Formats: sequence, structure tokens, C-alpha cells
Amino acid sequence: LLMQDAWRTRSWWDKLRIWFMPTGWRPKDVVERYPVEKIEDVYHFDKYDSQPAGFMRGWVWFQFLTTLILMLFLFFRFAEIGFPGLFLYGGFLFLGVYGYSSLMDRERIAPWIELVRGLIGFGYVLYVGDWFTMNALWPFGSYLIASYFLLTAIVPLALSYSTKWMKEPLPE
Repeated sequence: LLMQDAWRTRSWWDKLRIWFMPTGWRPKDVVERYPVEKIEDVYHFDKYDSQPAGFMRGWVWFQFLTTLILMLFLFFRFAEIGFPGLFLYGGFLFLGVYGYSSLMDRERIAPWIELVRGLIGFGYVLYVGDWFTMNALWPFGSYLIASYFLLTAIVPLALSYSTKWMKEPLPE
């Protein structure tokens, strides 16, 4: 919102000072043209609740725990993975968190993010033959990771088009 307000205001002075004003301050012209709903009573307001249904909730927990395990593996093999590999690995982790968070929010792009991440991850394991030095610790670890990426590519697509696993379908 801060960056949007800086872009939208007509005053060059407001474009500069918005970055140094107290939290919540907005330029007057932006407030008039782009009103934002504020929470007046913090004790009585509708809290965010995506309410994922059974399988969706389980899938997101699976993704969360898998991401945690992959992150711990990253920390454990930090030196062996190397500097450029850390960025690539971090990108996979970021896309994973963004993907399953978007899926919980029922964003239309979520299954496609997961599909792309899954296919790129699967392709990486096939091309390199390893998942960032995992074979040095566990010879069949890359097969497990490749299977995970295939599953990650398929399940969100099924979830996004099925109302059985969600309380309501993804918005159109």
C-alpha cells in the first residue's frame, strides 16, 4: 500500500515524505481517490480464515512439513551446496511457500505455480541426477524428491478443480 500510495499521489513532496511519515499516514489526494477500509474496533472484527477442508488442510500441512525438512536439509548441507546453489534452492523453497499459501487462499494462479515448481524441480533432479548433494547422504533420496515434485505438480491441480476437498471452489 505504501508503494502504491507513493506512485498514485500527484504531489512530488508527498512521494518523498511518505517514506518518513508515521505508519498509517497517507497523502490527502490518495485518501480521497483510493479509500482504504480501516479496522476501528480491533476486538470485534472478522478475522482472516481461509477454512480449508479436510484433504486441503492435510495437503497444506504436508507441504509445510516438507518445506521445513527441505529447509533443514539446506542448513545441514550449506557448505556442500555452494553459494549459487543456495539461491536456486532458496527459490524452490520460496515458490513452495508461496504456492501452498496461495492455494489456501484459493488464488487462481496457485495450482499453476505449484505445477511449474513441480515440473522444474522434477526436471532439475532428472538433469542433475541429484538434489543438491542428497545422494551423498541417502542414495535414493533424489528419487524421493523427484516423486515429491511430481506429486506437488499434480495434487494442487486436482484440488483446484474439485469441490470435495474444499469448502468452496477457487474463485473465477
